Amino acid sequence: PLTDGYAAVTGEIRTLTERLKQEGRRLAMWGASHQGFTLASTSGLGESLAYIIDSAPFKQGRFAPASHVPIVAPDHYFEEPVLIVAPGYTDEIAGIIKTKFGAGVEVMTLRTNRIEQL
Repeated sequence: PLTDGYAAVTGEIRTLTERLKQEGRRLAMWGASHQGFTLASTSGLGESLAYIIDSAPFKQGRFAPASHVPIVAPDHYFEEPVLIVAPGYTDEIAGIIKTKFGAGVEVMTLRTNRIEQL
């Protein structure tokens, strides 16, 4: 059922954000979409996000609904681990991150009900 998927995703998010908190780090999320906004506001993820990255200029300089996390351009990226939540563009975005910012960046994506390291 849907509630099982929600519980699995929020559990994955909680595990990730708790690990990063212990390491003194925050997370960047790539994808200012309905899916990303929903995830940020309903899973507690928004509290751990430094910012949301999106390549669409009309989204940049704004804030995500409900979580109020700032939306920035890809060039704003610093050093945070990145969670990609743009399912149709995951491989493309991961390639951009690795090419532009180096192979040392921790890149993850949300796959159905789990977070996967890329």
